[in-house]
Amino acid sequence: MAAAARSRLPGFLCINLGSTLLGNEAALSYLTELAARAGLSPGRVILEFPEHLPIDVPAWVASHKLLRAAGFRTALDDLGAGYASLSVLAAYVPDVVKLDMRLVQGVSDSAQRVRRKLVGHVAAMVLDLGAEVVAEGVETPEDAETLLELGVYLQQGYLHGRPTVPIDAGGDETTGATESGALVP
Repeated sequence: MAAAARSRLPGFLCINLGSTLLGNEAALSYLTELAARAGLSPGRVILEFPEHLPIDVPAWVASHKLLRAAGFRTALDDLGAGYASLSVLAAYVPDVVKLDMRLVQGVSDSAQRVRRKLVGHVAAMVLDLGAEVVAEGVETPEDAETLLELGVYLQQGYLHGRPTVPIDAGGDETTGATESGALVP
């Protein structure tokens, strides 16, 4: 968080959290403390909950309420895969819903009529609920254009940016790669 605050880059810092942090008030309070020490407004931080572990729905709701009260934005990552199901979304709507790349890739293929309809309807539903929609794994201009036609304007994937070299807490470049960035306003 400190490196993001020092960089003064526009946009948001997206952090993936494990679903095991759901309901852990001490851990969620620590995130608030870290942001304050780093001088980073919680409003510039999107905390993402990925799909690879089961989501305790009551803890999901409680955690999102705590995080929003602290000023953070929240995201449900990888909707359409794993444990990131519509039942989780029905319990509490986060600020951002990210559509899983396995759902998104190939959306432009004319043989994928069902996929295209599904992505379009899910995106429309999420927008209607008041959340932003991000399509993950956008790698072709054709998929990007089809997503725009379906009303999905926020996209991430190799088409929009390759993985980058992160900056460590001291401000120096380190080795390794990060996810390509979402085009979140």
